[in-house]
Order: sequence, then structure tokens, then C-alpha cells
Amino acid sequence: MEPDGTPAGNVAPGVSRFTATTDAFYQDGFSTDPGLFNSMQITSINNGRPLIAAFGQTHVVVPSGGAWHYDSSSGWNVWDAVVFQDPIQGPNVELPGGDWMNEVTAIVIGASATIGSKDYLNEYGPSVRVQGSNYRFSPEPM
Repeated sequence: MEPDGTPAGNVAPGVSRFTATTDAFYQDGFSTDPGLFNSMQITSINNGRPLIAAFGQTHVVVPSGGAWHYDSSSGWNVWDAVVFQDPIQGPNVELPGGDWMNEVTAIVIGASATIGSKDYLNEYGPSVRVQGSNYRFSPEPM
């Protein structure tokens, strides 16, 4: 019988049990402040600390990089694309930033990978725009 995988909620305990990351936790994107949720991803990618991104409850991938640019006319750092490793599609799959935002519903990340995420939220959060998405984090009420 071929393996069918596991629900996304089982990934964090598996990572903690079978890898050197003993502090992995599951972070649901729908119940998390969007700025913090994306700051955790950006912080992790920028620092080379892998996270696992869940596409719904049935599929997970590991982002390994991305592309950003600075838009001098708006003052925004624009998250253009995310590159990830996918067990089905293969290595170095690239999604536009807006598509990534639409797909990722949760992440599995080690607590040690998010150290400084609030600092990064202050550094990136107010000035990050996701290409192709209307998402915007604002630390102040609008």
C-alpha cells in the first residue's frame, strides 16, 4: 500500500519528534494577525531557517527563497515571488507573491526560527506589499 501522507496538523509533532527542531509548532493563518503570520515567514526565509507551509489541510511545502524589490515611488518593499520545494511538483517551484498568500493557510515553524519576528514585523510589516495581493499590514488603525 502506498503512503497517503498525513494531515497538516500532524506535521509539527512529527518535525519535533524526528528532526533536530524540537520546538516546532503549527500556526494557523486564519487565527493569526496577518502581519505577524507573514513576518514569521519572511523572517524565517531571510534567515535561512526553514518553515513548512501548508496548502490547506492536505499538502505541505518548504519555502527556500523568494524575490523582493523596493518600489521607490511608493516606498514599499514588494514581495514578488516565493520559491519552494514541493514533494509533488519538484524542486524550486516559484509562485507569485499573491498566489503564495492565497495558498498558504498555515505554517509549521520552530520557535527558534521566529526569534526577532516582532522586530522584523516593525522593520518589514508596515512597508511590505505582496505583489498581486491587496494585503497590507498596518500597525495603526486606519
